[in-house]
Amino acid sequence: MAKKNSKGLGVSIIMASLILAGAIIYGFNSLSSMLLAPNQPVQEPDRLIVQENDHIKGEKDALVTIIEFSDFQDPFSKEFYKNLKKLTNEYGDKVSWVYRHFPVVSIHPEAKIAAIASECAYKQGSFWQYAEGLFNNQDDLNKETYLDIAENLNLNVVNFQNCLESQEFDTKIRKDYKQGLELGINGTPTTFINKETMVGAISYNALKAEVESILEEIIPQKK
Repeated sequence: MAKKNSKGLGVSIIMASLILAGAIIYGFNSLSSMLLAPNQPVQEPDRLIVQENDHIKGEKDALVTIIEFSDFQDPFSKEFYKNLKKLTNEYGDKVSWVYRHFPVVSIHPEAKIAAIASECAYKQGSFWQYAEGLFNNQDDLNKETYLDIAENLNLNVVNFQNCLESQEFDTKIRKDYKQGLELGINGTPTTFINKETMVGAISYNALKAEVESILEEIIPQKK
């Protein structure tokens, strides 16, 4: 009889230990949650939301937002640039175009410095004009070309050159590139149209069809 009671006592001790351990773990998790909130959010910010330092062509609150990750030395990005330019010109304030950098330097050695050059032009208010100049001179990207484009746009070439040599926008380019990697991008152009992914130099007709489909959902056509 005593032996039976001893066994029951052992089981009770084990159960009590498990309950105590559970209480300690629960308390630790609760404390961790308190320490994280509210200044340390667990979720990362949405990379597909238009950000303060983005280059935006069109209205920030447009019905359709196109976020493009592009490479100035990539021929497919050059072709796609033309299609996006035509699209945004046609749809006006219904569509906004956001340009982000994704220089694939392993195969495009001038892509990163070209991206920095475009940011130096942005510093003087001419990002989009300079970007087009880079694509138009894609087969001859070098320091002389960067300065020539700046001069043709009537930029302050001395300030532009100082900016280019300082590489002050290196961090901005790296941030865009990192966001692209976090979104699973491994090539250019990669585009998100209201967060729907499209890869490659999508034709103008395909782009227009996607935009029309989105607009029909947002603004049902009157019968």
